[in-house]
Amino acid sequence: CPHGTYGPDCRLQRKCYCQEGEACHPQWGYCANATCRQGFKNEPFCDQAYPALRSFAVQSLDEESFRVTWKPWIKDLDTGQGDVEAYRVLFKVHGSTNDWNRTDLIEDDGNGTLTYDVGELAANTEYDVRVVVHDVSGQENAELAPLNRTTTPCGGRFCIALSPLEAPSNLTANVSTPQLIVVSWKLPDARTWRCSRISVQLKINDTQPVDVGSGDRYTLPVKPFTMYVLRVRLVAGVDKTGDWSSPLGLVTPEDAPEAVARIRVYRVSSKTYMLSWNPPSASNGVLRGYEVHYVRLRLLHECEGLAPSDGTQVRVTPNQTYLQLSNLTGGADYEVSVRATTVTDGPWKSHWFTTSHEGGLLRRS
Repeated sequence: CPHGTYGPDCRLQRKCYCQEGEACHPQWGYCANATCRQGFKNEPFCDQAYPALRSFAVQSLDEESFRVTWKPWIKDLDTGQGDVEAYRVLFKVHGSTNDWNRTDLIEDDGNGTLTYDVGELAANTEYDVRVVVHDVSGQENAELAPLNRTTTPCGGRFCIALSPLEAPSNLTANVSTPQLIVVSWKLPDARTWRCSRISVQLKINDTQPVDVGSGDRYTLPVKPFTMYVLRVRLVAGVDKTGDWSSPLGLVTPEDAPEAVARIRVYRVSSKTYMLSWNPPSASNGVLRGYEVHYVRLRLLHECEGLAPSDGTQVRVTPNQTYLQLSNLTGGADYEVSVRATTVTDGPWKSHWFTTSHEGGLLRRS
């Protein structure tokens, strides 16, 4: 009969966990020697398991240790039947034929989550890990206990890293905004790393390389309308660097310019003033020109029939940083605003001044 079946025409079903890995007797449906293997019970049938967890988590802490975390065994949710006394962590090097290393018993402290750190390990090494439940009978079911695998990183006193053999490839940049780009690359095959712990360095133009984690992308703050040359390389362990990738050159998109600087107004006559300004400190693109808007705010004297000003708007070329304001009203407060334009308009920069009839000092802000 196939494993798990017995009786006439093998129609009956029972899975026996007999000693030495034997299956149920094809006629009787129980273990021939009436002895169960480790972790199972209900002799002679041996069809019941002692408690076992369904899952646990393991993560590397450093070159010489990892941490195991799990929830307490719950009847009818986890595997098996019995009375839990404690837990134990089993671990060994992956692929090793040696016996499992066994920790001391770990009791449930009632906090809802159990944690155990395993130390004094070899760096850059893959480990198999199990968490077994220790029943009050002394039985532990390692066979049904879940298996996880973790790798300690390279470095430390037990490992000397070697430089990676290959550089990342397919370096690309996706422009998210004029101030942000997402740089991505393809990591080489892990067999060329020569160390399980690698990180990536990004070189921007001729600046010092910066660490950008161990993934395959990085969001980089940039300036608008600026030339960048980017390269990436792998670093194994602490300081063993590989070759740089092929360079990627790009120019970030244009954006709105900064505000113009240092607006000045000079009197030519009571109705004519000369306006000048300095270009923005950062144009963030190709300047298309300037926009000037000036408006009379209020009169400093009464003049019948003089309506409030609606304002005047003028555009000038990018090379012109001055404008003559003509036909102004003497004895009035004015506001003048200037902004630069690239693919879009920059912020307004404003200045207030007062015209006079026959000279006198200007009021500036």
